[in-house]
Amino acid sequence: MDQQEVHFRRNITATREAIDKKLEMLENRLEDTFEDRIVKIKSTTEGIAQMGHDPWLMFGSAMLMGYAMGSLKRGILAARCQTSIKIEESH
Repeated sequence: MDQQEVHFRRNITATREAIDKKLEMLENRLEDTFEDRIVKIKSTTEGIAQMGHDPWLMFGSAMLMGYAMGSLKRGILAARCQTSIKIEESH
């Protein structure tokens, strides 16, 4: 073997090692992401199961949130209406 061939073989070996390291890092990253997704899915399904155990709590929470959002919207609309009346009166 001549020097050039030895040099090429070393470059090929170094490239293979670098690719192996990068693939291992990618695999670890994917495993971590997968595990995170599993944890999120489990917490979601636990919430759904909890709703099955106590549906009235969920229903009451939904009603309360609806009332709060409606009150907030009414307050914003009333403030806009008053502002527009004041602007019309000043003209």
